[in-house]
Amino acid sequence: MPFSLSFERFCMTGGNSPIGYLKAYHTNLYLSADPMKVREALEEGIAAATMFNPPEKRTEVSETQLRVAFDGDAVLFSDESERIFKAHGLDKFFEHEKAHENTLLDHVCPCIIP
Repeated sequence: MPFSLSFERFCMTGGNSPIGYLKAYHTNLYLSADPMKVREALEEGIAAATMFNPPEKRTEVSETQLRVAFDGDAVLFSDESERIFKAHGLDKFFEHEKAHENTLLDHVCPCIIP
């Protein structure tokens, strides 16, 4: 079942740490292109992920959708796709993902993340 993200607040910190704002806003998920800020948020117990710019070779995407891919580092789910990427490269990774897009992942963490 698809889920949607709602954005209630947005703040710009001019390069300073966002941690104070994230805590005050009771942030559920912090997304940033700055891996150091993501690491800082994670160390403070805030769910966070690094956003990457799309590669030069792009496919046509919707202007009205936000697409997010989560990498669970084999803790939340199987690392099968990552192993395929490391062994065979990005093109084979995308082929595998497309071929298995409707297949459940092998391993799911039994914990619930608030």
